[in-house]
Amino acid sequence: MSAPLPAPQTPLTRGQHVEMERARSRERSAKWEAGLSFGKTAVRTLGWVAVAYCFQESVSSLAGKSTSAIISTIFSFQADRWIAYSVAALASIGYVVERRSKTKTVKQLGSHIKELELLIDPDRSSSRLLSTGEASKEDLDGA
Repeated sequence: MSAPLPAPQTPLTRGQHVEMERARSRERSAKWEAGLSFGKTAVRTLGWVAVAYCFQESVSSLAGKSTSAIISTIFSFQADRWIAYSVAALASIGYVVERRSKTKTVKQLGSHIKELELLIDPDRSSSRLLSTGEASKEDLDGA
């Protein structure tokens, strides 16, 4: 006795195809959100571990020494200025990384969304935005 043959599949209608693409898109979004959530938690945890380690090291290095001499040495190096420079540099790097990531995401999703919109309405008109999601130079000059 042989296994029954699978039923022949009928081609998908445009609406079914769009719904299937939406479901795939939602699934990919959920996976990305879960991964980003895990990443944020991991970075936050590592940050707190680093703070705890630095605190432990600073306390152990102060043990049995004159604290006032160490504090005056720290201020003579103007540590507060270097800390401010470090925070500003890290914030700048974070901004650049976020902007590049957003531009890349808009480029990737823009073409995909355009294809899906053309499936729904082939006669749709373009907003004339660039692939990065920004207005074209001609539109900016006319504003």
